[in-house]
Amino acid sequence: MIQYFKFIEDKYLLVHAGFEPNRLFEDVKNMSIDKALENQRHKLVWVREDFYLNKALEGIVTIFGHTPVNEIEKSLGIEEKSIKKICVDNIYKDKIGIDTGNCYAGGRLACLRLDDSKVYYIDDEI
Repeated sequence: MIQYFKFIEDKYLLVHAGFEPNRLFEDVKNMSIDKALENQRHKLVWVREDFYLNKALEGIVTIFGHTPVNEIEKSLGIEEKSIKKICVDNIYKDKIGIDTGNCYAGGRLACLRLDDSKVYYIDDEI
C-alpha cells in the first residue's frame, strides 16, 4: 500500500504536496489526524496554494515538495532568486518546501536532514 504521509517523532509531517488545512481542521474534530489525512489522499499528492498559503498544523512542521519554490515565492510576491533554495514558511513557521525545481532549467536537487536541519544541494548538471 502506498504511504501518503508520515509523521516523524511528533515534530514533522512528510507529504508529497500538502493537504487542505481548513478541511483537515474540521475533520479532526470527529476523527484522528491520521484518518483525516487519509481522507485527503488526492490533496496529499496534488494540492498547491490551498496548502502553502495557509496555516498548517500547530507544533508540527510539514515538509513538502510538488510545488517548486520559485512558484511559492511568486505567489507570495517574493522576487525569484537565480539559485533555488528550500523555502521555509516565515509567516506561520509550520512548513518547509523542498522542491527546488531539479527538473527545470536553473533548478537543483535538495535534501533536508531532519536531525539537525542541515540542507544539502546537488548543483551539477546531469
